[in-house]
Amino acid sequence: MDSGVSIRQFCRDHQLKESAFYFWRRELDRRAREQAPAAAFVPVEVGSEAAARAAGKIEIALPGGWRVLLEGSVDRTALGDVLSTVAEAGGIEASGGKRC
Repeated sequence: MDSGVSIRQFCRDHQLKESAFYFWRRELDRRAREQAPAAAFVPVEVGSEAAARAAGKIEIALPGGWRVLLEGSVDRTALGDVLSTVAEAGGIEASGGKRC
């Protein structure tokens, strides 16, 4: 524990059973894993950057056939929100996705 107190001493001080402490530690870890989005790597294909810049457009092709077209300047937070929404909709696969 960060306080420097052992788990055994913490449980004694707070009149807790050690088994209950360990149960809730595992349970809270399990709940946190279920709620946390799974990290995923997706394949990325890079086209002609010069052509994209000249046209002022960037197209991101994602597994599952999803495409994100950006024109002009784009706010990073807004782009993150868009990609999160696509991921939640199943547009980004954790592995085994096809290249678009």
